[in-house]
Amino acid sequence: MNIEIKQAHGEGGGPAKKLIEDVFLSRFRSVPLHRMMDASVLPMPKEGRLAVTTQSCVVRPVVFPGGDIGRLAVMRAVNNLAVVGAQPRLISIAFILEEGLSGDLLERVVASAAKAAAEATVEVVAGDTRVVEKGEIDRIAITVTAFGVLAEEHNLHGLLVREGDVIILNAPIAEHGAAVIANRNGLSGSGLASDARSLHQLARIAFESGGVRRMTDVSRGGLAGAVIRMVRDAGVGVDLQQKLIPLRQPVADLCADLMIDPVYVPSAGILAAIVTPEAAPGIIAKWRRIKGGEKAAVIGRVKAVPRGDVALVKTDGNITHLELKSSVMLPQVG
Repeated sequence: MNIEIKQAHGEGGGPAKKLIEDVFLSRFRSVPLHRMMDASVLPMPKEGRLAVTTQSCVVRPVVFPGGDIGRLAVMRAVNNLAVVGAQPRLISIAFILEEGLSGDLLERVVASAAKAAAEATVEVVAGDTRVVEKGEIDRIAITVTAFGVLAEEHNLHGLLVREGDVIILNAPIAEHGAAVIANRNGLSGSGLASDARSLHQLARIAFESGGVRRMTDVSRGGLAGAVIRMVRDAGVGVDLQQKLIPLRQPVADLCADLMIDPVYVPSAGILAAIVTPEAAPGIIAKWRRIKGGEKAAVIGRVKAVPRGDVALVKTDGNITHLELKSSVMLPQVG
């Protein structure tokens, strides 16, 4: 699409109508969306409960090895549903575009979002587009609201976590953040790529196996943030074993060069869960048989005290106490 995005593309007239038809409707092939009504009217699920989440996404650069902002925004939203046990069904997606944006880049991002939605088996039923003046944002920002159905209630309250429970995850950490940081800094040929993917199948396997106490996706704040969020209301602590945490060497090397601890680097295709020690071997064995779960592992254990303490036992025996850190150290990673 050999155009540049202008203010007129966001103001509801002829240019906006053509942009919507040529770029968005040609890729999001949803009947409710194609009706072009002010709102999509949809049936409520006959059984189960409705789960809803909203995810805003900014990332610089908007295209990076392994994906782009379109894929990332969709996967972030549907994964928020997956880790509470919901089946993702529908999404609404809104694009904020910078004036002067390349039409070719927009087409790529929209096509990528559509492909991600198809992979996650969700239908795009509503959307919106706005254009802001050049310099007000970095090319594109996307907000996705995702709707899912929770057929079976999963009690994931932190009070159920017990001493001796274990922490498991499905794949090597920090892949997404490392790919974005490397690309941003011109480190081509680094062998890094974003791991943005749907976690629904992995989450469903865990819930069907039983024994899940808590579950979350590893996104902003990295593995450290995910584990801290899971245990902060549980009145327990956690010991993570550095030697057990899956981490690919190219990611480790980049983090070492930039003096960043990989446990704080965001992922986009990782879920972490606290499960009973009896359930862990079965879940991990099933995860290892499917894509995205080949490196699944137990990485730590719940302890009674100190409450709220998340300790990382390093390979040299030293212990670091992890804490929530501002994303300022890794801005706009998505």
